Amino acid sequence: MRKILFYAVILLCGSACKQKAATSPQRLADSVSIATAIDSIETKTMPAETIISDSVYAYIKKAWQKGDSVFIEADYIQFLTGKAAVEAAKLHHEADTIYDDKGKITDIIVDNDYYILNENKKLRTLTVGKDVTIETVSMSNGPVSIVKTSLKDFISTHGKDSFPFILKFKNNEVSKIIEVYVP
Repeated sequence: MRKILFYAVILLCGSACKQKAATSPQRLADSVSIATAIDSIETKTMPAETIISDSVYAYIKKAWQKGDSVFIEADYIQFLTGKAAVEAAKLHHEADTIYDDKGKITDIIVDNDYYILNENKKLRTLTVGKDVTIETVSMSNGPVSIVKTSLKDFISTHGKDSFPFILKFKNNEVSKIIEVYVP
């Protein structure tokens, strides 16, 4: 498995990474350590075609009603925090580096302690259950709050933005949609 991850790191880096790795044993070791750290991310990979967990993170690209049924078009994502977020951001060259006054690296971080990984942009059409509960972020009256939203309002106002949602499932239908606040 680590060999596969190592090769994936090399392929993702491109030819510049190959040259650096070939000329620097330390860079090669760094690539291997990133691949090793990514092992922890594998436990949070996207669900298979059939729904295998009770919830997923996703971008909702479209929401519509057809007859008595409501559908959403979802792009599954990985919403990573902590060490997994930092390692994934480093792998994609999107981590922030903090230096001390002497120019030494003191920390590597991601903004707001989360990183959204979307390596597979496959869109999935999901059926929304008739008794769905929808919670969205509201910033209209001061501080950020979570409000219950009707299905009709959700269809008319959501699905074209890039905010992540948590989708919960029951009987292979979306039973709850929760918008995730991202600063």
